[in-house]
Amino acid sequence: MERSSGHDEPQTGTEMGIEQPSLFGVEPPRHVILPPPALIQVPVLTPDSSLGACRLPYQEYLRLSARSPNTITCFLSDLAHLIAFLGDETRVREVTLGDLERWRQHLRMQGSPRGLSPAPKTVARRLTFVKNFFGWLQLSSSLHGPSRHCLNCCSSTRLAC
Repeated sequence: MERSSGHDEPQTGTEMGIEQPSLFGVEPPRHVILPPPALIQVPVLTPDSSLGACRLPYQEYLRLSARSPNTITCFLSDLAHLIAFLGDETRVREVTLGDLERWRQHLRMQGSPRGLSPAPKTVARRLTFVKNFFGWLQLSSSLHGPSRHCLNCCSSTRLAC
């Protein structure tokens, strides 16, 4: 029996010459879709790189190391404070323990926008940031010479927080 409703019945994919892949087959894909090229190229750092040039590579390092979004936000904020204090063009190799101690004192004296001193947890996090940042620089082979001594001092002594 043939129906005649005035409309043509929809054709299936097979009837139209389109082959549907099996859900359970193990056939290799017929084409490979490549990811789009990166929009931002992460620069390679050297001891002569500026602190400002460290922003994007450090952010990518934090993201890939499975840090929480809050930690990433806080560490990048701490880096921005450090760069604002030492200068965007300050070279990585030029940072000394004295610079970090002056930055810490500056943060303690500056306080918060409400006029209060930073909470002890904030000060501790900033020390953790310094150790993490300079440890990352050392691991990425960007830190040689005097600044390596700075990292060793950060690791072996407390910046009197």
